[in-house]
Formats: sequence, structure tokens, C-alpha cells
Amino acid sequence: MARGIRKKWRFPLCYDYDLNMTLDKLMELVTWVEEAGAECVGNTCDMGNKTLLSDKGFDVTGGGYYLDHPVRPGQKFYNFCDVPHLIKV
Repeated sequence: MARGIRKKWRFPLCYDYDLNMTLDKLMELVTWVEEAGAECVGNTCDMGNKTLLSDKGFDVTGGGYYLDHPVRPGQKFYNFCDVPHLIKV
């Protein structure tokens, strides 16, 4: 789901109940959103996707909270973990 930060809008980007989100798939979606004209600054996840969170390029558990933006070189693409899920841990 893509949604606006400054304006109120939402758009479902991808859904697949049998697919684990990977870093490659996430970067593909970010690229698609950017090419459509929106500015993509980050990702929010519920910490249940171990495939994405354990990817060496992401390294969320090692303190990494951003990576290089796939479309805009020199800028950061942030990862936000859903706060209620942090409390459960």
C-alpha cells in the first residue's frame, strides 16, 4: 500500500499471500512508484517478514534503518518498523 504523507491518498501496489517480500521486490515497487511520479521515502513493516528483514542489504537487526535510494542516488530510503509490533517483542 502506498500512501501520501502530506496529502490524503492511498493506492494498493501489490498483494500476494504466498509471496515473501524481498529487498529486490521492494526496490522494484519503489522504482515503479517513483516512475509514476510519486516520491517514495520509506517502507513500514510489521517485523513479521523475516525474508526482507534478514536481507544483508537491509540489516535492520544490526541497526541499519535506511539504505541507498534505488532511484535517487545520494538519498536515503528509510525502513520503519511498526511500533505496536515492537512492543510485543
